[in-house]
Amino acid sequence: MADTDTVEQPSAALVRNLEARNGRLQQALQAAGREIDALTYSIAHDLRTPLMHIDGFAQLLQTSSGAVLDDESRDHLERIILATRTMSEQLGALVEYSRVNSAELVISEVELEDVLSEALELVRPWTQGRNIQWQRTRLPNVRADENLLREVFVNLIANAVKYTRAREPAVIEIGTRVAQPRELLLFVRDNGVGFDLKYASKLFTPFQHMHAADASRGIGMGLAKVRRIVTRHGGRVWAESQVGQGSTFYVTLPDDTDV
Repeated sequence: MADTDTVEQPSAALVRNLEARNGRLQQALQAAGREIDALTYSIAHDLRTPLMHIDGFAQLLQTSSGAVLDDESRDHLERIILATRTMSEQLGALVEYSRVNSAELVISEVELEDVLSEALELVRPWTQGRNIQWQRTRLPNVRADENLLREVFVNLIANAVKYTRAREPAVIEIGTRVAQPRELLLFVRDNGVGFDLKYASKLFTPFQHMHAADASRGIGMGLAKVRRIVTRHGGRVWAESQVGQGSTFYVTLPDDTDV
């Protein structure tokens, strides 16, 4: 009598067919993603020109006729100028976001210590007059796109600098720790204001913010770019935090080096 508990295994041909179908689906998804990025880039780029015209003519009107307008009309005009500039910044950020996904990766052996030093130099203007204690552990080399990894560090460090403004001193730690085999794990930790983890799913979404009441919250594309860059490298990104207790952002990258 046949064993009724025996599970029939799929044939090798069926497995190959499923793998081939999965491969085709993945290729189709990637192609669709590239088309969406190209369309986003084109639309965002083209919309910036009419916005520049609106801003320019609004400023001319403000200069030529501002003195004869009543207070309410001047306020309306200032709001128009502010709104066009904000939208222009958002479109510029969207263009950059699309570029990150469409640009070809240039993979080479990257000295992360050098990339980190360059990133720290780029964020230096935001740290002027601040009491910040930097804590660094030596980072290894990795095979990746050097320019894109620099953007990852700049965005994560700038985020830490921003949300430790109320700390005296601010403490920002950048380092690495043991991860999965053949995987490099990097982290940026701060003692800033932190955030509620129930909002963690929105952190890496374009135009989302951790703190809605923050007057200098920016466009909300930095962490979205980080996730897109890391994902393109085959890695992962996530955050841990507690309100009032700081945040830690983690990035993993495939470790294909033997150095």
